[in-house]
Amino acid sequence: MSLRPTFMGFETMRKAISASQKALDITGNNIANAHTVGYSRQRVDFVSVNSPSGGLRYNTSRSLAGQGVDAAGVTQIRDSFLDKRYRELNADSAEAGTASSILTDIENVLDVIDTDGFNKAYQSFKDSLSKFATDSPNRVELANITLQSAQQMVQSIHSYDTKLSQIQDQTKFEMQTGVNRVSEIFKQIADLNDQITNGYVSSNDIVLENSKYKANTTYGPNELKDQRNTLLDELSNYGNIRVTDNENGSIKVNFANTEVVNDKKYSIIEMKEHSTGTLSLEIDGNTVNTNDAIPDKLLSSGSLRGYLNMYNGAGTYSDDVAIRQNGVKTTVSEVNTILTDIKTAGVTPTADQKTALKDYGFVEDGSGNMTLGGQIVVSADGTTVSKVGISIDGPSKSLGYKIVNTAGVETAVTTSAGKLNEVLKDSLENNFTSNSGIVYYRKVVDALANTLARNFNDASSDKNFTDAGGNTIIRAMFSPSGSNEEITAGNLKISDSWLSDASMITKNVAWVDSNDHTKGITSKTEAKYELWSGNIAKLQAITAKNLSFSIDGPNIADADKTYDQRSCTFDKYVSIWSNKLGQDIEYQKGVYSAADTMASNVQDSRDQVMSIDVNEEGVNMMNFQKWFNASSRMMTTLDEALDTIISSMGLVGR
Repeated sequence: MSLRPTFMGFETMRKAISASQKALDITGNNIANAHTVGYSRQRVDFVSVNSPSGGLRYNTSRSLAGQGVDAAGVTQIRDSFLDKRYRELNADSAEAGTASSILTDIENVLDVIDTDGFNKAYQSFKDSLSKFATDSPNRVELANITLQSAQQMVQSIHSYDTKLSQIQDQTKFEMQTGVNRVSEIFKQIADLNDQITNGYVSSNDIVLENSKYKANTTYGPNELKDQRNTLLDELSNYGNIRVTDNENGSIKVNFANTEVVNDKKYSIIEMKEHSTGTLSLEIDGNTVNTNDAIPDKLLSSGSLRGYLNMYNGAGTYSDDVAIRQNGVKTTVSEVNTILTDIKTAGVTPTADQKTALKDYGFVEDGSGNMTLGGQIVVSADGTTVSKVGISIDGPSKSLGYKIVNTAGVETAVTTSAGKLNEVLKDSLENNFTSNSGIVYYRKVVDALANTLARNFNDASSDKNFTDAGGNTIIRAMFSPSGSNEEITAGNLKISDSWLSDASMITKNVAWVDSNDHTKGITSKTEAKYELWSGNIAKLQAITAKNLSFSIDGPNIADADKTYDQRSCTFDKYVSIWSNKLGQDIEYQKGVYSAADTMASNVQDSRDQVMSIDVNEEGVNMMNFQKWFNASSRMMTTLDEALDTIISSMGLVGR
């Protein structure tokens, strides 16, 4: 009979008491941080300490007991998947929220344009022109009224340009503030990486050597990890991030598909302003892009992307071909893939191929040919196959389809059924672009100012003439504030000649005698100028005429000249882009609402995992207390047993 080493029981209970104390300590820490933002619930991980010999447990002639328990370390209760998902959604929400906020600011500036702003002055201007035609005795008075209305139009356009410029400046300031904060976060994460790696303990410091337990790299300074995770959450607000764990407990962080933090190393992000008036981001001198088609160094989401898109967003008009073609191109490509297969085979199309083409809007005629819009695309025997392309009507920029035969001859076609028709309709209805930012709406106002000035100035023939005193008279109603400038919203002004003489609006270049009868005299001293209603008629015609709104002139780049090729009146033009602004805002608000809701839901799920439930911790505290008490009582029991053994053995040999 062998006697179990009694002191091994004391060591086992000592470890149990120590482990229960640590569990109580962590429970108390959890309770203390129940309302600490960013704190992750912690848990002590216990490991059973095995016997010194593997066979000890199974040799019934010896002790079957192990050597108790050890605290392997303290684990944070987090879900890495939920962290990743939350940060993705947070970035999406921040981008849309930023864009929505800036577009709302633009709306606050422009929402009066069709009520009390430009349109009110414009309607007054039209009314005064109408009165000119019927109220001849009061023409001088009406000329002054018209001048006042024109001045109000100019003032409203100036106001829009100034306020939009202020929004642009504010956007640049906020973006710079965000960039500065991102650089700070990069450095803080790197510093925390350094502190965390230095705070790790070796396995020998965690458990007994003979336990043969290897310490997990997740064990480290959890409070520092909480700080780091809080910074990562904040960083995701500015852009898309990806986080990778290093073996030493540090992390690697990618921002905008670019490595910005790795262990103790970190990058610098900067905002650059270019001569073109655009902004860009650079990480360590390398440009970050926002083009989704180029994944390298891509800022695909986040508030910084929102700022960039809104600041630089030249966008396109709602009827722009580039936007509308996107879905159409894809569908045409699908059709041409089927047609290529038929042409390659060079035989009669299969039933499946015919069915597929019919789904796109093709029709099989009585001879077995596949037609589109009445034009044969595939011959019955499959030996002759044309292609489908996109047609664009230049003046109206309307989209359609065309057939391109083997000789390269193009024929425009229309279809009223199938996927081709459906996608064409969708291109007209869903034609917004999220990149319509401050630049876009400033240029919209520029096009309004330029088209207004250009058309009313051109309405009068022989704009410039020489009066009886030999002075050159400029009949133009509007002019730029500087010389040799193209008229924009910022420099539009009433011409000096009209300011000095409001009746210039109606002055004719014809010479008249003292009896107001036109004659072909040459002596300027014998002549005067008449107030001619024909000019008023020309100006009135402009208000009802369909115009192509653009910025023209030799100083304007071709890409910037035309912003809306659709012919429309001033009233319609204002309505078009007012609706466009409303669509842009609703789109961004919709994206923001969806992303924010999903981010909140994921955050709720994260909270369920990592947050503190005081009631649950209270139960844990009682359980660990019972464990501590039971271990202490076991220690007392072993002491009593040892006392009995010693006392009994002391009687032997007396």
